[in-house]
Amino acid sequence: VTLAEDLTAALVFGAGSSTTGTVSVAADKKIVGAITSATTAAIGATTEGILTFANAATDTVLASTTIGTSANALKALNVGAATAVTGTVTGAVFATTVTTAGAGTTKFSGLVTATTINADGTGTLDSDAGLTAAVVFGADGTIDMAAGKILIGSAQTDTTDTGTLTFATHTADGTIVVNNGATGTSSTNRLKALNISVNNTATTASQATHTGAAYAKTITADASVATDTIQFSGVVNADTLNLDGAGTFTLNGDVTAAVVVSGDSTTTVAAGKIITGAVTNDSGTSGQGTLNLSNTAAAAITLTTSTIGASGALLKAVNITNSDDEATTLAGNIFATAVTATATDNLDLITFSGTVNGTTLNVAGAGQSSFSEDINAGVVFANTVSTTGAATVAANKKIVGAVTTATTDQGILTFTATTADTTLASSTIGATDKLLKAVNVTSTANTATLAGNVFATTVTATATDDTGSDKVAFS
Repeated sequence: VTLAEDLTAALVFGAGSSTTGTVSVAADKKIVGAITSATTAAIGATTEGILTFANAATDTVLASTTIGTSANALKALNVGAATAVTGTVTGAVFATTVTTAGAGTTKFSGLVTATTINADGTGTLDSDAGLTAAVVFGADGTIDMAAGKILIGSAQTDTTDTGTLTFATHTADGTIVVNNGATGTSSTNRLKALNISVNNTATTASQATHTGAAYAKTITADASVATDTIQFSGVVNADTLNLDGAGTFTLNGDVTAAVVVSGDSTTTVAAGKIITGAVTNDSGTSGQGTLNLSNTAAAAITLTTSTIGASGALLKAVNITNSDDEATTLAGNIFATAVTATATDNLDLITFSGTVNGTTLNVAGAGQSSFSEDINAGVVFANTVSTTGAATVAANKKIVGAVTTATTDQGILTFTATTADTTLASSTIGATDKLLKAVNVTSTANTATLAGNVFATTVTATATDDTGSDKVAFS
């Protein structure tokens, strides 16, 4: 059946519509009345009736009320709009398959419930009430979800790096699960972009949660103010993960992306989860953004594979906690105003494979921290180090900054045996009223120099060669 003009009546697909019975509506023509099927079949059963609207060429309300019902769903709804045109479906939609097309905007004012929504146009699918379906991008189009509205189902793409899924800013109190399924399916079948934002200007907390794995070329999460939170419950895989705003980001799965921090936010990665990629601060202000990392699993792990921060663009803080007696490693150089390494128990170990650069390096916990490269920061042994907390600096590497302890007779500082002339410490170690527990330094065929005063309960200087070629110099 073809409708060349408007239909002002209820439209019912008869019981004999089967799976091929179709009503086609001409461009810019509309149905004013409910649309349903006489066949009792919910989505997932053998539904009947196909309704196709030709792409709207002018702004048109194509259907004024509901299409299908939960008990009498249509087989398919096809709708679209041309460039710069909006075609609107006003009521709720129940159909096994919904397909949008064209370069314009297809607007659904009601909830759309389907098995599959095919977003086949290069335009925009605008959802005002939410989508309950698996969404598949068939072209490089956009799906815009209204504020507070959710996608119950996955979002996939037929061609990698196509399709943009945007959730409008969540401004209400409380938590909303914006998507309870995966976005994209893998690093080789991902969306072009995923955008999530929260901005509750009140003092109460607001949170948006993305439940499944997130695969997109670019993922942008914007938590505007301190009480805003965005949580990714699954893995995050992207070229770039933008963390904008001053709120909180919770990452409960592994992150494979260049992470870009654009505000004074706090990002917490779940215990034992890793970041594969650099973490940078592009806010324009050095000392912005806090990153929290931890490990509790009984296995060695590298929590970050690349640099954190950069010279002139430091993070505000990087906090690492290890509560396991296997090594927890940070592989790249770290640039942050404050770095805190907490190795909880005596046998717990945190290893820094790159340089540590900032104002303060806090060594906390009763365990061990190991530094493979230079430390360009003041080192503070926190009051939690007890009598076993220690920091070990690799051979020929140095501390450029003073070393202090919060509690006298706590904190063990060991410089691994040098193999070349090295000024191991550029400033004082300890203080008259706050002695370290121990300072250990060893020289082999060279001069190892401590440039400042040393205050420690025990100082051990070992020059291994009795010919005089080995020296430990206290300047």
